[in-house]
Amino acid sequence: MGTYFLEVLGGFLLSLPLSFTSPITEKYFSKFPVYKTFFKQIQKPEIVQELRIDSILILILFGCAFYLCGPNTVFLISVLILRGWIVSFLDHSYHYGKELEDVNSAYNLYLPKFFSYLFLNFNYHRVHHRFPGCSWNRLPIQFKNSNDSMDLSLWIQSIRQLSGLLILPEKSDPHKSI
Repeated sequence: MGTYFLEVLGGFLLSLPLSFTSPITEKYFSKFPVYKTFFKQIQKPEIVQELRIDSILILILFGCAFYLCGPNTVFLISVLILRGWIVSFLDHSYHYGKELEDVNSAYNLYLPKFFSYLFLNFNYHRVHHRFPGCSWNRLPIQFKNSNDSMDLSLWIQSIRQLSGLLILPEKSDPHKSI
C-alpha cells in the first residue's frame, strides 16, 4: 500500500506551495529512486494545478461518501483499504523491470476489453506516459494510432513482480561515484 499512501501524501503536499514542499520531498523522498522520480515528474506547475483540482474534488467525494455511509463507515474504510492495496500492487506491475528515470519506460499490459474498461484503460500505461494529457477513454485509440504494442498480460506481469526487487542498472546506481 506504499504507492497508494504516497499518492495520498503527494496530493496533500501538492496542495501546499511548491517552495515549501520541494525541500521536504528532496530531503525525505530523494533517497528512494521511485519517489524521487515520482515527485520530479509531478512538481511541474501545470501538473500541480491539475492535481490540486483533482485533490479538492476527491476530498469532496470522500466527504460525501463518509457522510452518506453513516453507520456503515467501517465498510467504506475497508473498501478504501482494499482499493489502496490493489492500486499499489497493480501500479508496480506497469513499471517492474523498467528504467525508473525514463518517463516513457512502462509496459502496455494486455487485458480483455471489459477489464480494460473497468481499469479505465490504465493497462495502456506506456501510451499514458507518452501522452499524459490523453483522457482514459481515448487511450486505446491513441495506442492504435501510435502503432504501439502490448508487452504481456497484466496478470502475468503482476505475478512476475512477486519475484522480488531487481538490481538497478549501473547508470541508476545511487551509490556509484561518477
